[in-house]
Amino acid sequence: MKTGYVVRLSEHALITLILNGLEAYSVEHERKTPHLETCGALFGYQVPLKDNRILYQIEIANVDTSAKRNKRSVTPNTNAMKLKADIMGAFWPNLEYLGDYHTHVYKSVSDVYSVELEEGDRRGDDKGFYISNGDRHWLEANAALCLSYGYRIGLVVTIAGMKRTGGVGAKPANSRSQAIEFNLGKKKVWISAYYVYEQNGTVKYSANNDRLITIECPSLLGFRGEI
Repeated sequence: MKTGYVVRLSEHALITLILNGLEAYSVEHERKTPHLETCGALFGYQVPLKDNRILYQIEIANVDTSAKRNKRSVTPNTNAMKLKADIMGAFWPNLEYLGDYHTHVYKSVSDVYSVELEEGDRRGDDKGFYISNGDRHWLEANAALCLSYGYRIGLVVTIAGMKRTGGVGAKPANSRSQAIEFNLGKKKVWISAYYVYEQNGTVKYSANNDRLITIECPSLLGFRGEI
Protein backbone atom coordinates (compact mmCIF):
# COMPACT_ATOMS: atom_id res chain seq x y z
CA MET A 1 0.00 0.00 0.00
CA LYS A 2 1.34 3.41 -0.93
CA THR A 3 2.08 6.10 1.60
CA GLY A 4 2.86 9.68 0.86
CA TYR A 5 1.42 13.02 -0.13
CA VAL A 6 -0.20 14.58 -3.17
CA VAL A 7 -0.33 18.36 -3.50
CA ARG A 8 -2.91 19.46 -6.05
CA LEU A 9 -3.21 23.05 -7.26
CA SER A 10 -6.54 24.48 -8.37
CA GLU A 11 -6.49 26.72 -11.43
CA HIS A 12 -7.40 29.70 -9.24
CA ALA A 13 -4.44 29.06 -6.94
CA LEU A 14 -2.11 28.52 -9.92
CA ILE A 15 -3.11 31.86 -11.48
CA THR A 16 -2.50 33.66 -8.19
CA LEU A 17 0.94 32.10 -7.77
CA ILE A 18 1.89 33.06 -11.31
CA LEU A 19 0.58 36.63 -11.23
CA ASN A 20 2.00 37.47 -7.81
CA GLY A 21 5.34 35.89 -8.63
CA LEU A 22 5.66 37.60 -12.01
CA GLU A 23 4.69 41.00 -10.61
CA ALA A 24 7.41 40.82 -7.97
CA TYR A 25 9.86 39.56 -10.58
CA SER A 26 9.09 42.01 -13.37
CA VAL A 27 7.78 45.27 -11.89
CA GLU A 28 9.77 47.88 -9.98
CA HIS A 29 8.56 48.28 -6.37
CA GLU A 30 8.98 51.54 -4.44
CA ARG A 31 12.36 52.51 -5.89
CA LYS A 32 13.58 48.93 -5.63
CA THR A 33 14.69 47.11 -8.73
CA PRO A 34 12.61 44.19 -10.02
CA HIS A 35 13.47 40.52 -9.50
CA LEU A 36 12.10 40.55 -5.95
CA GLU A 37 10.99 37.46 -4.08
CA THR A 38 7.48 37.29 -2.62
CA CYS A 39 5.37 34.93 -0.51
CA GLY A 40 1.85 34.17 0.67
CA ALA A 41 -0.53 31.75 2.38
CA LEU A 42 -2.18 28.58 1.03
CA PHE A 43 -5.72 27.48 1.91
CA GLY A 44 -7.63 24.33 1.01
CA TYR A 45 -8.41 20.98 2.53
CA GLN A 46 -6.94 17.58 3.31
CA VAL A 47 -8.40 14.30 2.05
CA PRO A 48 -7.25 10.68 2.62
CA LEU A 49 -6.89 8.77 -0.66
CA LYS A 50 -7.70 5.11 -1.32
CA ASP A 51 -4.02 4.22 -1.65
CA ASN A 52 -3.29 5.59 1.84
CA ARG A 53 -1.71 8.82 0.64
CA ILE A 54 -2.90 12.23 1.82
CA LEU A 55 -4.19 14.76 -0.70
CA TYR A 56 -3.67 18.45 0.04
CA GLN A 57 -5.99 20.34 -2.29
CA ILE A 58 -4.92 23.99 -2.57
CA GLU A 59 -7.92 26.11 -3.50
CA ILE A 60 -6.67 29.59 -2.64
CA ALA A 61 -3.27 31.28 -2.59
CA ASN A 62 -2.73 34.92 -1.70
CA VAL A 63 0.16 37.33 -1.31
CA ASP A 64 1.57 38.65 1.97
CA THR A 65 1.77 42.39 1.37
CA SER A 66 3.55 42.89 4.73
CA ALA A 67 6.48 40.56 3.92
CA LYS A 68 10.00 41.96 3.71
CA ARG A 69 11.17 41.35 0.15
CA ASN A 70 14.44 41.64 -1.69
CA LYS A 71 16.30 39.88 -4.51
CA ARG A 72 17.77 37.12 -2.38
CA SER A 73 15.12 36.42 0.21
CA VAL A 74 11.64 37.12 1.48
CA THR A 75 10.69 37.13 5.17
CA PRO A 76 7.03 36.47 5.97
CA ASN A 77 5.28 38.52 8.64
CA THR A 78 4.03 35.94 11.15
CA ASN A 79 1.22 38.32 12.15
CA ALA A 80 -0.14 37.93 8.63
CA MET A 81 -0.21 34.16 9.06
CA LYS A 82 -2.15 34.50 12.31
CA LEU A 83 -4.61 37.02 10.88
CA LYS A 84 -5.41 35.07 7.73
CA ALA A 85 -5.63 31.67 9.42
CA ASP A 86 -7.95 33.07 12.12
CA ILE A 87 -10.21 34.87 9.61
CA MET A 88 -10.50 31.84 7.34
CA GLY A 89 -11.14 29.53 10.28
CA ALA A 90 -13.93 31.76 11.58
CA PHE A 91 -15.73 32.62 8.34
CA TRP A 92 -14.63 30.01 5.77
CA PRO A 93 -13.99 26.92 7.92
CA ASN A 94 -14.24 24.68 4.85
CA LEU A 95 -10.84 26.02 3.78
CA GLU A 96 -8.01 25.22 6.16
CA TYR A 97 -4.65 26.92 6.44
CA LEU A 98 -2.26 24.44 4.79
CA GLY A 99 1.02 26.33 4.64
CA ASP A 100 2.67 28.90 2.43
CA TYR A 101 4.60 29.55 -0.75
CA HIS A 102 7.50 31.78 -1.63
CA THR A 103 9.41 32.55 -4.79
CA HIS A 104 13.00 32.14 -5.91
CA VAL A 105 14.09 34.49 -8.69
CA TYR A 106 16.90 34.20 -11.25
CA LYS A 107 17.92 36.21 -14.28
CA SER A 108 18.42 33.13 -16.44
CA VAL A 109 17.66 29.41 -16.58
CA SER A 110 21.38 28.63 -16.43
CA ASP A 111 21.51 30.40 -13.05
CA VAL A 112 18.84 28.03 -11.73
CA TYR A 113 20.98 25.02 -12.61
CA SER A 114 24.25 26.42 -11.26
CA VAL A 115 23.48 27.25 -7.62
CA GLU A 116 26.04 26.14 -5.08
CA LEU A 117 25.42 23.16 -2.84
CA GLU A 118 24.68 24.13 0.76
CA GLU A 119 25.60 22.35 3.98
CA GLY A 120 23.62 19.12 4.24
CA ASP A 121 22.75 19.03 0.54
CA ARG A 122 23.03 15.81 -1.39
CA ARG A 123 24.23 15.21 -4.91
CA GLY A 124 21.71 16.71 -7.30
CA ASP A 125 20.41 19.31 -4.84
CA ASP A 126 22.13 22.15 -6.73
CA LYS A 127 18.91 23.37 -8.34
CA GLY A 128 17.45 26.82 -7.76
CA PHE A 129 13.92 25.46 -7.70
CA TYR A 130 14.66 23.48 -4.53
CA ILE A 131 14.18 24.83 -1.03
CA SER A 132 17.17 26.55 0.57
CA ASN A 133 18.78 26.17 3.97
CA GLY A 134 17.48 29.64 4.83
CA ASP A 135 13.94 28.44 4.14
CA ARG A 136 14.48 25.42 6.37
CA HIS A 137 15.90 27.55 9.18
CA TRP A 138 12.89 29.91 9.08
CA LEU A 139 10.48 26.98 9.49
CA GLU A 140 12.43 25.54 12.42
CA ALA A 141 12.67 28.98 14.10
CA ASN A 142 8.88 29.36 13.87
CA ALA A 143 8.04 25.74 14.67
CA ALA A 144 5.64 26.40 17.56
CA LEU A 145 3.60 28.92 15.58
CA CYS A 146 3.51 26.75 12.46
CA LEU A 147 2.37 23.70 14.44
CA SER A 148 -0.36 25.67 16.20
CA TYR A 149 -1.87 26.71 12.87
CA GLY A 150 -1.51 23.35 11.15
CA TYR A 151 1.30 24.18 8.72
CA ARG A 152 1.54 21.09 6.49
CA ILE A 153 3.03 22.01 3.11
CA GLY A 154 5.35 24.53 1.51
CA LEU A 155 5.68 25.51 -2.15
CA VAL A 156 8.61 27.11 -3.93
CA VAL A 157 7.74 29.05 -7.10
CA THR A 158 10.91 29.69 -9.09
CA ILE A 159 11.04 32.18 -11.96
CA ALA A 160 13.85 32.69 -14.47
CA GLY A 161 14.18 34.77 -17.61
CA MET A 162 14.72 33.30 -21.07
CA LYS A 163 16.16 34.97 -24.17
CA ARG A 164 13.43 33.57 -26.39
CA THR A 165 9.79 32.73 -25.94
CA GLY A 166 9.53 29.12 -24.81
CA GLY A 167 7.15 26.52 -26.16
CA VAL A 168 3.82 25.90 -24.47
CA GLY A 169 3.56 22.87 -22.22
CA ALA A 170 4.33 21.57 -18.76
CA LYS A 171 6.18 18.54 -17.44
CA PRO A 172 7.60 17.12 -14.22
CA ALA A 173 10.87 18.85 -13.38
CA ASN A 174 12.50 15.89 -11.67
CA SER A 175 12.27 12.12 -11.46
CA ARG A 176 9.97 12.10 -8.41
CA SER A 177 7.33 14.50 -9.77
CA GLN A 178 7.91 16.71 -6.74
CA ALA A 179 8.24 19.70 -9.06
CA ILE A 180 6.70 20.82 -12.33
CA GLU A 181 8.08 23.26 -14.89
CA PHE A 182 6.45 25.28 -17.66
CA ASN A 183 7.05 28.33 -19.84
CA LEU A 184 5.22 31.65 -19.83
CA GLY A 185 6.47 33.75 -22.73
CA LYS A 186 10.09 34.60 -21.94
CA LYS A 187 9.84 33.23 -18.41
CA LYS A 188 10.35 29.68 -17.18
CA VAL A 189 8.52 28.71 -13.98
CA TRP A 190 9.01 25.79 -11.60
CA ILE A 191 6.68 24.89 -8.72
CA SER A 192 8.14 22.52 -6.12
CA ALA A 193 6.23 20.95 -3.22
CA TYR A 194 7.37 19.93 0.26
CA TYR A 195 5.56 18.26 3.13
CA VAL A 196 6.30 19.14 6.75
CA TYR A 197 7.00 16.65 9.53
CA GLU A 198 7.83 16.82 13.22
CA GLN A 199 11.20 15.69 14.56
CA ASN A 200 12.57 16.15 18.07
CA GLY A 201 10.10 18.88 18.97
CA THR A 202 10.55 20.95 15.83
CA VAL A 203 9.25 20.86 12.25
CA LYS A 204 11.19 20.23 9.06
CA TYR A 205 10.61 20.30 5.33
CA SER A 206 10.94 17.08 3.38
CA ALA A 207 14.06 16.45 1.33
CA ASN A 208 14.64 17.65 -2.20
CA ASN A 209 13.53 15.12 -4.80
CA ASP A 210 11.59 13.24 -2.09
CA ARG A 211 9.87 10.01 -3.14
CA LEU A 212 6.85 10.56 -0.89
CA ILE A 213 5.42 13.72 -2.43
CA THR A 214 3.91 14.49 -5.82
CA ILE A 215 2.60 17.80 -7.12
CA GLU A 216 -0.38 17.84 -9.48
CA CYS A 217 -1.84 20.71 -11.45
CA PRO A 218 -4.73 19.49 -13.64
CA SER A 219 -4.94 22.74 -15.59
CA LEU A 220 -1.33 22.20 -16.72
CA LEU A 221 -0.78 18.44 -16.66
CA GLY A 222 -4.30 17.02 -16.87
CA PHE A 223 -5.90 14.80 -14.27
CA ARG A 224 -4.07 11.84 -12.76
CA GLY A 225 -5.84 9.05 -11.00
CA GLU A 226 -7.37 5.60 -11.23
CA ILE A 227 -10.98 4.42 -11.13
